[in-house]
Amino acid sequence: MIKLYTVHNCEWCVKAKTWLQKNKISFQELDTTDVHQYREDLIFKTGQLAVPVFEVDNRTIIGFNEQLLKTSLKGF
Repeated sequence: MIKLYTVHNCEWCVKAKTWLQKNKISFQELDTTDVHQYREDLIFKTGQLAVPVFEVDNRTIIGFNEQLLKTSLKGF
C-alpha cells in the first residue's frame, strides 16, 4: 500500500492525488493537518513537515516528482 502524507489546501498534494487516481494506483491519504500522529510520523521519517510525501515499500519520496514516481511505482 502506498501512503501519501498531505495537508489541506496544498496544490502539490492535489496534483499527487490526481496523478495516483488517474493512474489507478490505490493509496492511503494521511492528512497531517488535523491528525497529530501523522505529523509526528512525517517528522520522524523525513525530519520535516514538507508535503506531499509518498511512502512506497518503506521508501520515502519527498515531493511530487512524476518521473521518480513512475519508476518507483512499477508493479502497483
